Amino acid sequence: MKTKITALLLVIAISFGMTACSNKNHLGGSTGSSDSSVSETTSPEKNSSAGSSTSADPEEIFEESSENTETPQDPLTADQLSMNSFPYSVGEKIIEKAICYTLTLKNNSPYPILFTEILYKTKDNVSDKSLKLFDDFKKRHKKYISQEEDNRNILLIGTSEAYVKPGQYLKDVPVTIGMHSMTWYDAPNYDQFVLMRPDTLTLGLVRDDLLYRCQYDFVSKTWSVEDAPVALNNWPSTELTALIPKPSCDYYRVTTKKDDDYLGFTAYGISVEDFNAYVEQVRDAGFTRNKDSGKRYYSAEDSKKNAIDILYDEAAWNMEVDLNL
Repeated sequence: MKTKITALLLVIAISFGMTACSNKNHLGGSTGSSDSSVSETTSPEKNSSAGSSTSADPEEIFEESSENTETPQDPLTADQLSMNSFPYSVGEKIIEKAICYTLTLKNNSPYPILFTEILYKTKDNVSDKSLKLFDDFKKRHKKYISQEEDNRNILLIGTSEAYVKPGQYLKDVPVTIGMHSMTWYDAPNYDQFVLMRPDTLTLGLVRDDLLYRCQYDFVSKTWSVEDAPVALNNWPSTELTALIPKPSCDYYRVTTKKDDDYLGFTAYGISVEDFNAYVEQVRDAGFTRNKDSGKRYYSAEDSKKNAIDILYDEAAWNMEVDLNL
């Protein structure tokens, strides 16, 4: 339990430094519009800053929640979506004297966003010689990447599980280098960035308490929406849910395992006060043994050694909870 909390805190500590950057300028590779009147306030009531968010994988989100999918009567469809509703830009920022690229997006749609991922691939007309600019990246991660790997499989990925209400901005999402299903904290430089093109924008959109995986393809300029959305705000009645309080928030997404020895959920729209209040409720429920806690996390066991881990992301306004028998 403590190993998991430590690993999660390390991820947050590394990425938290990425929020302390100053604006530079927006360069090539941007699609959509950048609103120059974006407020610099970081109040979650106005903007969601994902610079300190842990990585969110849209595929994993739907796989984890596969037992809670539903067939809607009035589903969200691709023809109801437009890129005009999600103007965005990917531009340069200076972080600790180094240049990085971050995603800014405004939600002009009527649907809350619970996760965001932008993915870049190499341009078709880029030469093999130019792509050698990524050789050093592969060498730094030779434990995971074969040096014979084709550099055309290089990706740039910006991902966030921040809660973005209609009318709000998602800001400061780091766009980093990856390959296949793995990503690292390596930021591309300008010469690397201009070799890439936007490929897909994936959004988790909420309608009628259902979470839809929606994806825009920049090549075909079309939207697609998966048929099986995930049910939100659906608190199951189980032995596990009886042990802890149901979250009080705008939305929550439950993940369970078939063997019934695990319950997990992510709560969206959680303030610091909400997090602290929930921790107190968990303590009152008996989770006070072998305690490990901090400003953003709490882990403990009850008298039967049921273990709970709570991790709060203030920038994204969400809270992750794992309960194991």
